[in-house]
Amino acid sequence: MTLKYKMPRINFQWPRDNWRTIFVTLAILSIAFFILAPQPKVIDGKLNIYEAQTVLKLQQPDKPWYRAVDAIYLLPAQAVSKINGNYLDAARLVSSSLVLVATVLFYFLVKAWFNRRIALVGVFIFLTNSLVLNFAHQAVSWSAIILSSVAVFASLNWFLRTKKHTLASFLTFISVIALSAYLPYGLWFILVGMIGLILYGRKNLRKLKPWQLIAAGTIYLLILTPLFISLAGAPGQLKELLGIPAQTTNLKGFGTNLLLIFSSIFVYAKSEPVLMVGNLPLLDIFTAALVVLGIYYFVKRIRHRRSLLLFSSSALLILVLALNDRFMLFIGVLLPIIYAFAIAGLIELMKRWFSYFPRNPLARNFGVAMLVIAISLTSFYQMERYYVAWAQSPETRAVYMIEYNK
Repeated sequence: MTLKYKMPRINFQWPRDNWRTIFVTLAILSIAFFILAPQPKVIDGKLNIYEAQTVLKLQQPDKPWYRAVDAIYLLPAQAVSKINGNYLDAARLVSSSLVLVATVLFYFLVKAWFNRRIALVGVFIFLTNSLVLNFAHQAVSWSAIILSSVAVFASLNWFLRTKKHTLASFLTFISVIALSAYLPYGLWFILVGMIGLILYGRKNLRKLKPWQLIAAGTIYLLILTPLFISLAGAPGQLKELLGIPAQTTNLKGFGTNLLLIFSSIFVYAKSEPVLMVGNLPLLDIFTAALVVLGIYYFVKRIRHRRSLLLFSSSALLILVLALNDRFMLFIGVLLPIIYAFAIAGLIELMKRWFSYFPRNPLARNFGVAMLVIAISLTSFYQMERYYVAWAQSPETRAVYMIEYNK
């Protein structure tokens, strides 16, 4: 009797059914790569004090169960450095990769909340923000914090909306919040995510079998085990993970910081030459106006879970940021939320324009054209602000005075 080997049949059904998603994802990654690829000369072979700390941690690595803070950023950077032999470039490459992933997740999140066209526009203005560009080129875990905030919202949204992939989406959400615990401010993302899960995810939770819940809990505890061991040996790390400085500001300073946070976003920023140009605010005038409109958009829908999650998470993060006099170093944690408001503001603006001209195609097309021009100019301004203004600023050169030696 002869045995015949039968070749397994390759299933091409999923790529055929999801070709548009695959194409858009590759397009976003390609555009993001070309936007992020240029590296300002001012940082070539030089690093700031925060990058120097990262390089030192990579040169003298600790196991996650000894030093857990930023472990999920440092471990990939350590792995890449073994390939290219350059700690600084490895850490910066990891930062760029994390921003790329955050951009794709931000697209799918906005697409689920609104629609595909708005999501593409939203990704473009988010990615070209000067601070996002800066994070992508820094050998610091700021990029991982951005990814963490987007991933928590995206994975929670997937679980709340899915009908076919309940277990996969739940395991993804559990893994994301567990990994987020290793980053500064990550515990606050976990808090918001868990509140959203309890309030809005009970229907899908009931679909899970007991063994599936046990498996998810096991995965969660396995991921967090090194963190628990690390905190048991050095409890002081908990403050870093919460984003609380060793010495918090007093009540007067807290109030001042609250005002400065809003000012730094919209009007006049507190100087931080490592990240910003002079005292320019985080947002340009057009995006700031969109954010205000977006806040109005969500206030009108205050009972919707998106609105409650966005307002609660932004309020919580702003209050925690205000405890730190160096809040500018971590103000980027608000960027995904800020741009979610900006995208909603864009929708509100378009709705108002179309309501004024419901049947005039010339006026409607003129409004769309003006928005395209405004968004293009905004993105160009933000990119010039980072690649030209920040890169050539004397203040920037002053903070990049440390020569990197392999």
